[in-house]
Amino acid sequence: MVNYKDHLQSQGKHMTQKDSNKYMKRDADLLVIEKRNFFSLLCLELEAQLVHVNLAQLPEMFQRLVETQVDGHSQFLKCWEAVKTVTDQMGRHKLSGAVAAPTSLSLGSSSPSTTSSTPLGSQHVASPFT
Repeated sequence: MVNYKDHLQSQGKHMTQKDSNKYMKRDADLLVIEKRNFFSLLCLELEAQLVHVNLAQLPEMFQRLVETQVDGHSQFLKCWEAVKTVTDQMGRHKLSGAVAAPTSLSLGSSSPSTTSSTPLGSQHVASPFT
């Protein structure tokens, strides 16, 4: 019986040690989670401060963005208008029955306009690639 009693006591000590280790691991895990949450809240607070500091500059940045977009699109508009005049001429020539391919195409010219060969002869056409 004494042997059984010693066995129960050792089992109790072992279980207590096991439970203690389990609680210590849980405490360590909770501490890690707490530190991560604190760091997340700190980052959120710093980002909010940055937003408030830079909020006054937002209208100016947006205005510059709009100006840049308008400028870029106006340049594209000029290019597409030049292409439209060429395609309009091609369409008129096709309707009249005189269809011929251009003999030369000059891209990347340094002058603001290039001369290209068309079915009706040589005409001065603005290059969209200047």
